[in-house]
Amino acid sequence: MLRSPRWLLFVIVWLLLAATAPHPTTNLLTNPDFEDGLTGWAIHPSTATVALTTEAWSGNQAVALSKTTATGYVRLSQRVPVTGGATYTMAGWVRWRSPHLSNAKLQVRWYSASGALGGYLDTPAAARADTYQRLETTLTAPLDAVEAEIACYTYVNQAPPDEPLLCDAFTFTLADTPTPTPPPTASPTATMLPTPTSTSSPAPTSTPTPTAPPTPTASATPTGTPTPPLPAFGTLVLNEILPAPSAVDWDGDGVANAQDEWIELANFGATPLDLTGWQLDDAEGGSAPYTFPPGSLIPPGGFLLLFRTQTGLALNNDGDSVRLFTPDGTAWDSFTFSATTPDASFSRDRTTWHDDWPPSPGAPNTPPPPPTPTPTPPAVVPLLISEVVYDGTQSGDGDEFVELYNPTDTAIPLAGWGIGDEETRGGSESLYRFDGDFTLAPHGTLVIARDAAAFHARFGVWPDAEMNPVSDTVHVPTLSRDTTWGRGHWALSNSGDEVVLVDPFGRVVDALPFRNADYAAVGRTGHDISAPAPRALHRVVELQGTHLNDILAYDAPSPGEPRHIPPPPASMPPAYAFGPFRAYRGVLHAHTTYSDGSGPPTLAFATGRANGLHFLAISDHSHWFTPEEWARLGTVADAANQPGAFVALRAFEWTSREHGHINVWRTDDFFSREMPGGESVQALYDWLAARPKALAEFNHPFEGHFDDFVLREEVRGQLVLQEIANSAAVLRFAEAYWRALWRGWRVAPVANLDTESANWGRDGDLRAGLLATDLTREALFEAMLARRAFSTEDASLALALRSGETWMGGDIPPGETTLTFYVADEEGEPLTLELWREGAPVWRVGLTPSATPTTRTLTIEAAPGEVLLARAVQADGQEAWSAPLWVQGVWSPPGVLVNEVLPAPRQTDWNEDGVSDGDDEWIELYNPLDRAVGLGGWQLDDEEGGSRPYTFPLGTVIAPHSYLVLFKKTTGVSLNDAGDTARLIAPTGAVVSEIPYAHAANDGSIARDDKGRLHTNWPPSPGAHNRAPETPTTPASPPPPLLSTLADVRHMPLGTRLSVEGVVSVPPHLLGHGIFYVQDAEAGLKIYAPALDLSALHPGDRVRLTGVLRTFHNERELRLESAADIVRLDTGEAPTPLFVQTALHPAHEGRLVQVDGAVLRWYYNRWWLAVSDAEVEIYVRQSTGLRRPWLERGMHQRIVGIAATWDDGMRILPFDATHITTLSSTSASNAARPTVRTAPRYRPRTPRIRFWQRYFAL
Repeated sequence: MLRSPRWLLFVIVWLLLAATAPHPTTNLLTNPDFEDGLTGWAIHPSTATVALTTEAWSGNQAVALSKTTATGYVRLSQRVPVTGGATYTMAGWVRWRSPHLSNAKLQVRWYSASGALGGYLDTPAAARADTYQRLETTLTAPLDAVEAEIACYTYVNQAPPDEPLLCDAFTFTLADTPTPTPPPTASPTATMLPTPTSTSSPAPTSTPTPTAPPTPTASATPTGTPTPPLPAFGTLVLNEILPAPSAVDWDGDGVANAQDEWIELANFGATPLDLTGWQLDDAEGGSAPYTFPPGSLIPPGGFLLLFRTQTGLALNNDGDSVRLFTPDGTAWDSFTFSATTPDASFSRDRTTWHDDWPPSPGAPNTPPPPPTPTPTPPAVVPLLISEVVYDGTQSGDGDEFVELYNPTDTAIPLAGWGIGDEETRGGSESLYRFDGDFTLAPHGTLVIARDAAAFHARFGVWPDAEMNPVSDTVHVPTLSRDTTWGRGHWALSNSGDEVVLVDPFGRVVDALPFRNADYAAVGRTGHDISAPAPRALHRVVELQGTHLNDILAYDAPSPGEPRHIPPPPASMPPAYAFGPFRAYRGVLHAHTTYSDGSGPPTLAFATGRANGLHFLAISDHSHWFTPEEWARLGTVADAANQPGAFVALRAFEWTSREHGHINVWRTDDFFSREMPGGESVQALYDWLAARPKALAEFNHPFEGHFDDFVLREEVRGQLVLQEIANSAAVLRFAEAYWRALWRGWRVAPVANLDTESANWGRDGDLRAGLLATDLTREALFEAMLARRAFSTEDASLALALRSGETWMGGDIPPGETTLTFYVADEEGEPLTLELWREGAPVWRVGLTPSATPTTRTLTIEAAPGEVLLARAVQADGQEAWSAPLWVQGVWSPPGVLVNEVLPAPRQTDWNEDGVSDGDDEWIELYNPLDRAVGLGGWQLDDEEGGSRPYTFPLGTVIAPHSYLVLFKKTTGVSLNDAGDTARLIAPTGAVVSEIPYAHAANDGSIARDDKGRLHTNWPPSPGAHNRAPETPTTPASPPPPLLSTLADVRHMPLGTRLSVEGVVSVPPHLLGHGIFYVQDAEAGLKIYAPALDLSALHPGDRVRLTGVLRTFHNERELRLESAADIVRLDTGEAPTPLFVQTALHPAHEGRLVQVDGAVLRWYYNRWWLAVSDAEVEIYVRQSTGLRRPWLERGMHQRIVGIAATWDDGMRILPFDATHITTLSSTSASNAARPTVRTAPRYRPRTPRIRFWQRYFAL
């Protein structure tokens, strides 16, 4: 029965609210079916497109969402007002058929008066289908929500999509009819309402004893409302207080902060209590008191919960008071505390306050349950954390996952087990528990993802469970958070964290910390434990221990597939028999997790053996590993070493920031840059000299390393190897290797993978080869000492060199000697075998090896002090080098001359690049000897302190009695017009020849005559015999001889002035400025006339030409000086090409030729064809306007062009688009190309060609 006008007013307001509440079926959206176009709707972003379509689900129109120019999201949305705490249903129809779209769904986002409340909430995504699908979800608005944004969403992954997303018939309605609540009553989780929360509960059985009234805080006495009668003493009490919130979001606003403080009042009486005008306050002088508004009621036996956001009372965590006053300011109840515990409350029973009862906001206070006796836990079950991805690649890192592994033979129920990143009970991170539905099979795995949908998007499979989903995947179980262990959510920190596995008895069974984690907290040690995206941390499940560098690998994720130690192979690759030795192939330079590698030593040795290595040396960086790891590496290597089957070696890599890296074997200790003087290579040499058994290797020698290979005689016997190739990317160091040889080091070449991945022996084909009597440590070290080593870039290829009974690595006397070359390759890939001396190849032969060693012999005259090496080059460009044979004696550089220099070009375009400038400076060398001279490693320089020297690349050869002209554009050597010196320097540093001069005339040369005397301002004659200037007294020269055929040109001395007749075969300037070609029935000839007007010449014109014979890069050409040098005799048809079925020959030079062949390889504007048993180079010059066509290996082509010489080789120069014809593709020609191997083992590799090779065209 209502006894007060206040109650009557309350009932009237309540009835009005009920009458005006929206009906649950009322659609709150404007124009939900788009019958009024886009009225009420907004489209985002600005690049999105929206259109209306008649393909509607209902009515006449639907909306189509798309993008035309860019990929990304499209969102069509509308905002509507909502009531906080109310439940709404959102639904709509979508049609998604295009594969160019993804994630078609509906979304809602809540807004308070101050802005958005979190992100978008989604319906489950639609499936791609031909018909409309209904999407629906039910959501409850946050208490402080005042508005909702309803949206249809899709993502365009290819713009424009072939079909848009269609949306229609949206609804957003109240889920049910809300029951209006009287003003003093609200939801228990309310945080922003002006009235406190009431919660009913059974009436208590006793009455609390009131406390003595404290002095009230001065405050205004409420007026304007009749004061309700005071309750019976003891029925209204302060019941519970939580002053120090921390990690728990008590008020449910999505944020755990100080606003979550709360105070609870209780009504232990039998009638409702009206608190209108009552006041709450903290200690005197603290916050302003809170006055209860009119209509603040507590039902009988109920509770009133007030948050700081409502009262404004800020309780002090170091001690404070809570006081309750009647409307007239009389103290009614109070409680004082002196200290707090995070997220703990002070609770009272009917007589006493407690600080150890669990918080119970809005509910009766209850003591904690009595402790139960702790049973003796069983033995620890050794489950393992076998894989962790902590750095995800999906949005929000949802693809993070943990894999568990059961190493036992028994199935393990997982009920009560926990996985998380909180290592200590009660911490702020997370732990998630398994329920009784999970069992881990024997030797099985179980994968737990952060978010199942993101995991599936990356890996294409579903995890066994998920922890912290953005949107729940119904068919994947979600683990339960254990907030008694950790208050947080799963979110691994990429900067470092600890993943822990906890059994049902609270024991941390396994832990995997990484990066900057607290290793000691989980009983682990380790360093540099890191696997950033896209890699994962893998536990090698057979390995035991707490030092993570001994048990972890870093590799691509493999969820559900634990990392095992691989078994030995069923059979090893063949070790070819070369005389009394076997050719073993392995890797002498590799890394593990002791430094910058990706797996522990035990895994490294086992993997290398499984991948077919005969031997493997682990050589971690010595400044990186610990002394304990160095000792363990020795133990692990001894265990992995299996004489006769596999050799495991321990080494270290000394690593200097400035002086390079050196591998060291056969030592008990190690030397590091962290030791005194340890950065200096000379200090390492001193350390090695004190350990005479130690053997060492120069690693990947970049420019300037190892003090530029200055020889240290004391350790020359210990530095036995040098990398000539390194890494899976095949970095080549042949120039540095030859430089070491010329400096006096006796090193054999090897190739090493320098493995830093977890795929030792499988990350590339590079191998170090050793010729040893058997596969033991002792035999391999003996081979190193003897320098019986070779490098190979093909794992199946082996190469050796012998002279008489002396094998490579040994000394032979000078004089006539017969060399024997050994080659073996079980895959039978065709190759070219070469002999190298003086840094250049001097002999070549083609062959196809097999598993049975193939031999070739060659008799030469060995010069004192030179080195002889064999090289094999396969059709795909992969190389192998033998160790040298050292010829006894002292090497004397051959007498190549600096023959002519032109320091001051002015009017003439000497290098024929179309511009007359400083790059036209040139230096001419002449070889007066009867044999070719290799210039690889030689240097061309000006006077000391001038330009940077130019080093001739390996393979540079100057033919006997031939010239080599080098332009500044190539060498970078800049000669001073006012005086300088051009010097030719041997690899030993000796100056072999030089031309000094005091002044240079414009376009005038300083030349050497036949007696070696120097003359200034002689007529330049690059590539030809030097001649003195003509004098006025010289009688008129007789007419130049007219040669009967162009073939006679090859027999004429360079510098001869002569006349020839022929038919123009190439239009002028197509193959270079001022260049054209003529030919007759026997031969062809290049013509160079840079200063003449050649526009009247056309293919088919018969001409008589007069000029001076010279060479340019070993190709003979006739240089014309005046218009009188060209006489046009007749016109006719252009020459037809000569069909060539063999290798190009000097007799073909200058002629128009045709070849048919299969493509072998290509590089920029060059490619090579297999023509019969020969290899023919095709070169497209930029001046032709042509481009190299698309090629594939084995493609058959017909090529027409000029046969031209360039240095020591020949090539064909097409100059018309019709000159390049594809006859058949690879698939149609596999059977017709015997020189192109089609087995899947090796792949074509484009040679790495440096800038100088584009000039020398090696």
